[in-house]
Amino acid sequence: MPASHFGGVDGWPTTRASDGVGELALFDGRPPWIVGRASLDFAATEFQRQRPRASVMTGALGDDTVSRRQIDVEREGEGLALKNVGQARMRVNGRETDDAIVHDGDLVELRGRYLFVVEARPVSLGDAFDWPAFPFGEPDAFGIVGESPAVWKLRAELAFGAHSDAHVLVHGASGTGKELCAAAIHGLSSRARKPFIARNAATFPPGLIDAELFGNVKNYPNAGMPEREGLVGAVDKGTLFLDEIGEIAPELQAHLLRLLDARGEYHRLGDSHARRADVRLVCATNRDLSALKHDLLARLKVRIAVPPLVHRREDIPLIARHLVSDPLDASLAHTLMTESLHTNVRELEEILLRAKRFTRSGPLRLPEKSPIARERPPAESDKLRPIIAALNAHRWNVTRAAQELGMDRFALARLIKKHGLEE
Repeated sequence: MPASHFGGVDGWPTTRASDGVGELALFDGRPPWIVGRASLDFAATEFQRQRPRASVMTGALGDDTVSRRQIDVEREGEGLALKNVGQARMRVNGRETDDAIVHDGDLVELRGRYLFVVEARPVSLGDAFDWPAFPFGEPDAFGIVGESPAVWKLRAELAFGAHSDAHVLVHGASGTGKELCAAAIHGLSSRARKPFIARNAATFPPGLIDAELFGNVKNYPNAGMPEREGLVGAVDKGTLFLDEIGEIAPELQAHLLRLLDARGEYHRLGDSHARRADVRLVCATNRDLSALKHDLLARLKVRIAVPPLVHRREDIPLIARHLVSDPLDASLAHTLMTESLHTNVRELEEILLRAKRFTRSGPLRLPEKSPIARERPPAESDKLRPIIAALNAHRWNVTRAAQELGMDRFALARLIKKHGLEE
């Protein structure tokens, strides 16, 4: 059902029990609904902290910058019809208005004080699973930040992967937190008290990958060489995390195959007999899975996709709050929610640091002519060509075009709106 996420973007105190960042109002049941302050005259919609098992209600909006009856909300097809009847000015996708029909992905701002993102999401996050408790909106025990359905689905998959003890492939775009996921898999597994060693596989010298992984005996291959146990020997009974596994040439990926079989055998360089190690391998890549050697991929039986920020935009304010303690200006919050963020958290942090350098006092903000657009990868129009081609091929049927492109139809609708594409 349509829902709105809400947050006090400028950090002003409220009379509510919380600042509201990451909380949501579910517009489910019978309309009309009222967004505003708590009142005896109106049943204002309450916000909640949605979690698996149970959600905690936190009340209506909590300060006098908005009216008791601020926005009337009704159902309108697959969207929501908003009528601003209170004292605070309303902006929808940056344009001031008192009447609007909003759909998945739209942003609604009230007086620079509150920023809502509209999205379709489940009324319940479903059954709970074994995940260490942590405060709402804060990093969990493994540093993962987020309360969106996408992140809770990811946590469920990580918990499943941890308890299976099979070798794992974590894949996703740059900056999505794949190493945090690997640490979670180890920390939730039966190996949690054993070693966890992380290494960027792209840094292995091509001629020394066996020595790095498996070690060597004394005086081999050169006289005077000390004995090395290698990563595999050091992590025995624990978890070895190899990041950027797709950067290793396929012929070098083959060096891992025997280790990943049931016996876990390997040879130190210069050693005449095989050794055995009980190692759980977790690999990560931001490349297409076709970059991995097919028999290596077959041994990585558990595969977990880490969602990019564009698929969990409601988590961006929570992540921003974790990265910087300063409050955000409403315009900066709006920018963060609408930028593509190609490198995800890395680019988000870069924008926040740039705002921190620019801001002398008050909430963080960017200069009016922000350099963000100039720092995007070139040829943005080239990326739109396959999208336009798919839309034309299906006579602008968004659902069918999205299926051809292998993407969510709501994500495609946001791209159409963002780039002003027209039939």
